[in-house]
Amino acid sequence: MAALTATATVAVASPAPVRAAAEQTAPADVRTVLYGPPAAWVKPIEAPPAPTAPTGAAFVHRLIDQQVRVTAEGEEIYTDIAFKILTEEGLAAGSLKLEWDPASEAVTVHRLVVLRDGETIDVLKSDKFEILRRETNLESAMLDGRLTATLQVKGLRVGDSLAFTVSRRYRDPLPGARAEWRSTVDHPGVAPRVRIRVLWTKDRPIRWLKGADLPAPTVSETDAGGELLLDLKDIKAPQAPSGAPMRYAYINQLSLSGFETWAQVSSLMAPYYARAATLEAGSPLKAEVDKIRVASPDPAVRAALALKLVQSQVRYVFVGLDGGGRKPAAADETWRHRFGDCKGKTALLLALLAQLDIPAEAALVNSSGRGDGLDQRLPGQDMFDHVIVRTTIGGRTYWLDGTRSGDENIANLDVPPFLWALPLRANGANLEKMEPRPLLKPYGETIMRVDASAGADVPADVTVQAVLRGDQAIEANRQVSSQPRDEVVRASLRSWSDEISWVDFTDIDWTYDANAALFIINLRGKGTIHWWPVAGGLRQWDLDGSGLQYTSFQRDSAMDPKAPYGVAYPSFGRWVTAITLPDGGEGYQTNGRNLNEVVGGAKVLRSYVQAHGRVTLIRSLRTVDREISPEDAKASTQRAREGVGVVAIRAVDKDSKDAPKTAPQPIDEGPLSAGYEAWIHDRPDQALRLFQKARDAQPTQDAPWQAMVNLLVSRKDYAGALKLCDQAARKSTSPPQVWQANRAGVLIAADRADEAVADLEKALAATPDDKDLLLILARAHGQLKKPDLARKDLDRGLAAAPTDTELLRARAWSAMEAKEYDDAVARLEALVAMDPDNIYRLTSLSHAYQMANRPEDARREADEALRIDPFKVDALIWRAELFQRQKRFDLALADTETIVALRPDIAASWNSRCWARAVSGVELDKALADCNTSLKLRPRNAAVLDSRALTQLRRGDLKAALADYDAALALEPKQAASLYGRGLVKQKLGDQTGGQADLKAAIALEAEVVERFEGYGLKAG
Repeated sequence: MAALTATATVAVASPAPVRAAAEQTAPADVRTVLYGPPAAWVKPIEAPPAPTAPTGAAFVHRLIDQQVRVTAEGEEIYTDIAFKILTEEGLAAGSLKLEWDPASEAVTVHRLVVLRDGETIDVLKSDKFEILRRETNLESAMLDGRLTATLQVKGLRVGDSLAFTVSRRYRDPLPGARAEWRSTVDHPGVAPRVRIRVLWTKDRPIRWLKGADLPAPTVSETDAGGELLLDLKDIKAPQAPSGAPMRYAYINQLSLSGFETWAQVSSLMAPYYARAATLEAGSPLKAEVDKIRVASPDPAVRAALALKLVQSQVRYVFVGLDGGGRKPAAADETWRHRFGDCKGKTALLLALLAQLDIPAEAALVNSSGRGDGLDQRLPGQDMFDHVIVRTTIGGRTYWLDGTRSGDENIANLDVPPFLWALPLRANGANLEKMEPRPLLKPYGETIMRVDASAGADVPADVTVQAVLRGDQAIEANRQVSSQPRDEVVRASLRSWSDEISWVDFTDIDWTYDANAALFIINLRGKGTIHWWPVAGGLRQWDLDGSGLQYTSFQRDSAMDPKAPYGVAYPSFGRWVTAITLPDGGEGYQTNGRNLNEVVGGAKVLRSYVQAHGRVTLIRSLRTVDREISPEDAKASTQRAREGVGVVAIRAVDKDSKDAPKTAPQPIDEGPLSAGYEAWIHDRPDQALRLFQKARDAQPTQDAPWQAMVNLLVSRKDYAGALKLCDQAARKSTSPPQVWQANRAGVLIAADRADEAVADLEKALAATPDDKDLLLILARAHGQLKKPDLARKDLDRGLAAAPTDTELLRARAWSAMEAKEYDDAVARLEALVAMDPDNIYRLTSLSHAYQMANRPEDARREADEALRIDPFKVDALIWRAELFQRQKRFDLALADTETIVALRPDIAASWNSRCWARAVSGVELDKALADCNTSLKLRPRNAAVLDSRALTQLRRGDLKAALADYDAALALEPKQAASLYGRGLVKQKLGDQTGGQADLKAAIALEAEVVERFEGYGLKAG
């Protein structure tokens, strides 16, 4: 990015020169290098002998002397460097370069000599600096007026010492600017002497700050003002600890500033941007503003269109002429030229936003990574190298950067990684922390699907979807848009076939959604799985994407061992492999280490599931903090050394002489898991026996008891469920509140919410902040139609346990029920941010978006849930319902087809397709067949009977519809959809009184039921 400073540099090839920047208002235009003696205030010193050189060094310093004088007339900076050349590589130090801005700086060379065997050779007697470039640096997109002069020292030899002394005078072109100067002690090896001397007059007081690894300077008063002296002898430069956050780079720096507060810097610069953003009378930009106004009334859309105009219609060129290194060009000037730097583009964007009545302000930032620790530094303009726009729309702060490209929707903008910003305001402002928002989705994710159902050694069908978001998506689109499509296709297919070597990819396409900053690549191919032999007559397939490499953090023992390590934050990537196995999974076993931990500043998740002839693997890596302790770094390094292996599928190797007679089988998950599977298949007696078996094996664990309670509740055996709760409370090792809460849950299910409230309030008297009790109490109050009390219960629980996910989720649903959809969305987004790999949270957020009338966002969350697990039936059922609500019946039916294909063995699958057909009013005979199949699998199911009733209603068989609605309501009397549907049927059959009573009862249970049925095209008479 273009610098906001105007700083002359003196470069002496390899040895690091003085780094300095100072300010005030310009001397006469000096366009040549001046020559002469140092000023009278300078106190030169002799260079000591060269020290012993470290092995391999190209040169060693003998002297680094830096002296600065700050007065009302500006700043003078004197530098004296002497070093000895040790190798041929060190001879490059004979290439000297000076750079300065003649509008504000003048450079004077005092001395350039070669010291050889006691002889002093004056280089300047025969050679002078030659100016190479004037006015511009357009090949680097710069227009800065800076001059560059060079000199090649002739006859330089290994063993020579080179001494170079130069001064520069600087006066900042901005009235009111104050002096700033920084010097870093960072020479290689040991320097015999490093001196920093600073003088200032009484009318130019200076504050100073030393790096942590430098000794304190001596500060004294003088007749003229003050003097600072740091005189170091035989000094080895402090080394910033490797891997540490950027603020540790300052441990070897001495800083000085005439600014007392950041507010002074802010108020100094604010008027320049205010003037530059003021449009001329009759400005052509007003016509552009009118176009934006017409395009949308939404301030966020208008801001995005203004940003796009600045990004796409004004090319970047740094403008540093006439003080432009700090001052922005006027908005109209930038628009006329159609080029500008960050300052000009910011002023232009501010002008547009002001015309659109969108409050905004310029904000200085450091884009080079040195924003870390800025709040601990001395205030100054030179701490910044970039400027952007800060605006607040709808209560959310956005940072808009006119020098970027491709930003179509400001909702997609991440908070830039600059850490701190200084808003520019007439009355001044302090630094503002730029807190990144938690990532709800990965920047990049890959979903690989392998259909090996035809056989383990038959070429499998493979599809890969790669999803890129944000800047990665914008960059990917930019690259493919700038090249011929056929070249992109060939190169991409080669690259992916190299990445997944056993697959021959033959087809690729991609889409780019600019509004969502979403780039999606889809690949198709075939490949024979790469099996390799392992012990025991088996063979193994290492699953693609299952490997995990932890970060290894290394640091020299001489460096600060207590310094933390920096971590790239935020970052988030995910890989999913979904496999359909041969033979329904019989004879195949998945093995590997599941991981769910935070190591090295990253949340590491690797898990797999083998079920129903399929395997799903997810590997996710998401950083959770910007820096970590040395102890955390050590743990990550140790994990990197140990490794965590891969996830692999094993099967019998039929070609092995050691092939076992019994093929490996999926790992037995135990009776609890088997019990739930039996329950899903409508075998409740078997399920109960399995739950009891799990309970007998672990009588103090809650999960088996809870499973038995839930099963009995589903059977409406509330007395039996209460008895189990009491037994579990006596056996469980959990706190008593757990089973007090579970018992209350049974009472609520039994329509005895008043009793539940009484029991819970009694329990809460002993433990008033127990989250389990408060959560169930909220449910009880909700059933009693006391939503305000339910909300108070949840808020009380969250006050005691603010990160409890169950309370957070319940509070979000409470907001949804109150139709406070924006609040519900915000709460669920926060919940997803805590665990963005959680499918249930994503589908909940999708639901909230749909209720908040954000259908595209709802679809994106539903899609994301299925990227995490393409075989997740619950997620498919929700997306099908979502499509139905959005009247995309074709897509809903397609999802239900997938559901039936995945799980034809469960009633819910057939019911989902029956419902999709019934809702859309298509293929009603097939819908009826689907419902009948579902009822064969689960005969007494209220949801399926409700679906079949709607199907019969659509078919015009009103008596059959009424019978099914009656049957459904006999099982679930409070099923609002069945009541409403029966009301419609009764009206059609002429029973207006009975129909109206059912409709009224349905609406009392669920107000949205009317809208849902009208969405199906079914209205009450």
